[in-house]
Amino acid sequence: MPIEVVCPSCDKVYKVPAAHAGKRIKCTACDNVFRVEAGDSDSEAPPLTPPVSEPASPPSAPQMSSTQSAVVSGAFLADDENIEVIDFRSSQDVTIEVISYKRLDGAQRFVDAQALYYAKESGIRFKQVRMTLNNSEVILESGALQFMHGQFVMEDSVGDMAAIGKALKNAFLSEDEPFRPTVKGSGVVHLEPSLEHFLITEVNNEPLIVDRGVFYACEKSVQVGHIAKSDVSTAAGFLGEGWYQTHISGSGLCVLASPVPEHEIRKISLTNETLQVDGNFVLVRSEGLEFSMKSATKGLISKLTSGEGYLQTFQGTGEVWLAPTKPVYEALRLP
Repeated sequence: MPIEVVCPSCDKVYKVPAAHAGKRIKCTACDNVFRVEAGDSDSEAPPLTPPVSEPASPPSAPQMSSTQSAVVSGAFLADDENIEVIDFRSSQDVTIEVISYKRLDGAQRFVDAQALYYAKESGIRFKQVRMTLNNSEVILESGALQFMHGQFVMEDSVGDMAAIGKALKNAFLSEDEPFRPTVKGSGVVHLEPSLEHFLITEVNNEPLIVDRGVFYACEKSVQVGHIAKSDVSTAAGFLGEGWYQTHISGSGLCVLASPVPEHEIRKISLTNETLQVDGNFVLVRSEGLEFSMKSATKGLISKLTSGEGYLQTFQGTGEVWLAPTKPVYEALRLP
């Protein structure tokens, strides 16, 4: 169970994993850094920012039985002063962290050392998803696993030939991965490090449709599949996205890979409204929204003179996640 802590500076109350006992954390209200003391309160409190890394090894967390906490003891304690926890979420049996490497010192060429130096000065870091399981299951994007430590069994997400055939068909049409492995057991799972930005979000029985490559991992209570696009014009692939998109439903924690940091994502809520987007920078949308491709202008002459083509059109009530700065980063990668 999480423990209750109180900021000694502003008295703001938080609930943090018991494994943070002895660790320094930062208050989101006043930026005060203080050490977590063990507690046993179950009162509600807002989430807290990740623990602040410190050079000295923190004391071990108190031992907990399976009935006391769903988090494996010590899972949040940094095992290297070069690793910093930048985000985390916990459910009953799974804890998900996004960790980053403060520096990379392994360059063997001056040109590589120079690139790493400027990357560090610019705030560019390798990030990695770390998942702590307590007799539970997670679903991973194909190829996402790097290593895991504990008692685990890995299985394919599909079994019989009919399901395999359907998965291959959907993957071919969507250009998505056909199989997503399931990891079962207890221990710590590390996914592939990347320069991408990882977002930990919670799905609450409100299905989402995500862009290709956005899904990364989730709890077993979350279902991941494909959904056909709504009309022929959309399915024709004006944006090169294929006939199907990734569909996420159920309830639980989910990790999404984003081309831009979270603070650059615009989450637009629609209430019986219409949103039109010119370009391929929509990351996530609510399933309940009607999605289609519509011409920006009417008439052939207007289309030729306006310079605008087809717009992604979202209608109804729901939410759309946009990454307006994505084209900027794509342009920077051009030779």
